[in-house]
Amino acid sequence: MAVKLAALSAMDGTGIFRSGQTVRLLRPPYTLSSSPVLPEESIRDAVLRHGFVALQQEFETWESAIDFLNEKAAEARHSAGMQIPETISGVEVIEVAPEGVVRTFLERVETELIPKGLFDHAENLLLTFLKSKAATQYPGLPSMAAELLQRCKDAQTLAETRAARLTTSDVRFPSLRRHGEIERSSRLAEEIRRRRCVFIPCS
Repeated sequence: MAVKLAALSAMDGTGIFRSGQTVRLLRPPYTLSSSPVLPEESIRDAVLRHGFVALQQEFETWESAIDFLNEKAAEARHSAGMQIPETISGVEVIEVAPEGVVRTFLERVETELIPKGLFDHAENLLLTFLKSKAATQYPGLPSMAAELLQRCKDAQTLAETRAARLTTSDVRFPSLRRHGEIERSSRLAEEIRRRRCVFIPCS
């Protein structure tokens, strides 16, 4: 399926694309996990408020779209007299992202990463944001990130506690445990093992 570039921020190699009915942000390091799905209105917001340029350019593959973004980023940085880095850190990505995009990152932590138990990924993203200049540029977001960081730690502690309980309790017979029959069943199993027969001997 062809993808269409709807808005471009050339300096940081970031584009907003349509693929079918999906709107997706594509920016370094150009991986699926770093390319969130955005609401439709984010295109207009990016152009009017965050310096993106509106475009209508189509690409046959995501690879060709990424090549185009890299090329535009190199041209923009060269024109501005900036050195083109070989790699871009997570902090740099967040610092060049508009506020709406950073908020989307944080919302993804809340709605996707923490519920799925991806605590390390969630914590890394939150700490990266809190260490970046974006934390001072967007005053409303640091408190959101701090709250999510605490929620992440609480969820991880709860998950680890549940896992520890599972390893220390016999969960093979939940029905017997609910009815308080574990000890009686254990005695019966031992008696069968001793007699080597499941039948009660006739009197």
